[in-house]
Amino acid sequence: MLFAAVGALLLVAMLVVRTSQAAFVATTTNEGNSFNAGSVTLTDDDAGNAMFEVTGMVPGEDVVECIEVSYEGSFTQPQEVRLYSGGYAQVLGPESGSQGLGDYLLLTVEVGDGGEFEDCGGFTPATGPPIVAAETLADFGAATDYAGGVDTWTPSSTGDSRTFRFTVELAEDTPDTEQGAGVSDAVFVWEVRS
Repeated sequence: MLFAAVGALLLVAMLVVRTSQAAFVATTTNEGNSFNAGSVTLTDDDAGNAMFEVTGMVPGEDVVECIEVSYEGSFTQPQEVRLYSGGYAQVLGPESGSQGLGDYLLLTVEVGDGGEFEDCGGFTPATGPPIVAAETLADFGAATDYAGGVDTWTPSSTGDSRTFRFTVELAEDTPDTEQGAGVSDAVFVWEVRS
């Protein structure tokens, strides 16, 4: 009886195996998949040159320069481009009590179209007030990252650009103690995020 039971079990196992081998099978594949990260890229037209190299300013004098910033990223819906300070160094004058010109240089920044680096001819400001309006360089310098930066524009596509017109004035009330003083290594930073 044991042999009969084992034999029956073997017969059933063979039938199951033969039944499994006789089933229809079909497959399909989707090949060649790949994934690449997008990019957010900003460029400007300064060719590595400083916007300002001004000497001998007198109270009430201003200087004006332009720079074009372009969005060249592949990401099609980036966040806004923001402008903030990358820092600067105070240069003390020879007079006792000199603090440097950070508190006396008044910065105005307008955003618009036209013009290019070192040539504001053809610049047309956008409607509305300047994005920075007669703010001291010291006050502007307090914003040192994206979160504290000034919203300038939101690019709509790769190649979208804006021109920025910077006006820097030495305040009329600059004290005599600042004769010969200055600011060096001032950095302006534009940043965009995805």
